[in-house]
Amino acid sequence: MTRENTSSSSKLSDNPSSQLLPSLFHQTEVISSLVELLQEQGVEHEVLDHLLLGAQNTLENRDYLENAEQFNDIFARHGWISTESFSIDTTRKALALHKEGHLEEAEEVILDWFNDYRLQLLGVGRCGYFGDHKLRKAQLEEALKLTQEGRYYGAVPLILIVCEGFARDVLRVDLFGKEPDLTAFDTFVGHSSALPTVVKELTKSVSETSEENVDVPERHGIIHGRTLGYATESNCMKTWLLFIALTDLHIERLNRDETANGASIPTELSMKEVVLMLLERGETQARLQR
Repeated sequence: MTRENTSSSSKLSDNPSSQLLPSLFHQTEVISSLVELLQEQGVEHEVLDHLLLGAQNTLENRDYLENAEQFNDIFARHGWISTESFSIDTTRKALALHKEGHLEEAEEVILDWFNDYRLQLLGVGRCGYFGDHKLRKAQLEEALKLTQEGRYYGAVPLILIVCEGFARDVLRVDLFGKEPDLTAFDTFVGHSSALPTVVKELTKSVSETSEENVDVPERHGIIHGRTLGYATESNCMKTWLLFIALTDLHIERLNRDETANGASIPTELSMKEVVLMLLERGETQARLQR
């Protein structure tokens, strides 16, 4: 199946859904004002709290497309990409530090995003929703334990194995094979600058054994025992991000009827659609802020 808007020459801002942003931001401002007015009048409800949190998050991140594009351009070759689940605020902070020449500090900001709660929620927790292979979730639970203990020699290859099996069974692709189809119409993670790019970096061939530290967790070198200097927190979190990106890709594909790629794209959203979108975003933000 041919998927549009995934060529290397296209940008995330070329995605059809980007045309909805002016309508989204305008209606979000209206909803935010109404919720604040209700709260000023003493109306209290968890739904209002989530709506306001979702609205604030949306308006604070008007620049997310530009940031995501810049983040991928700079960091994808180092194993980091912007996905639907990855923090927009983290990409913004990392880009600011990179611009100032603080490369190590930029990576520290990225690493800070990967706390135990997020790895459990977006990594281990999601695995149980897809497929009937319960032992794969057990593998990720073990990988999380190894990660928490700083035992990266064991965690990194185990997560890579999970990623490869998940891609085969759920996405139906040979993840580290020749040109796997990791695209998805009108998405972040499935854009050519995101998951397809980072997988190419992880799939580069390794011709000889080396003990030097590597910047990305090279799958072939690690699995075949040729790349030995991979056991770092950075490489471990890059493998976790790979798995999160694969689950993001699957979710986005499920959410889109890709046979309708040629259908006309609406230029604005209804108020109901915006409310539901903000409510879902607010609920997610509330969970992540715990």
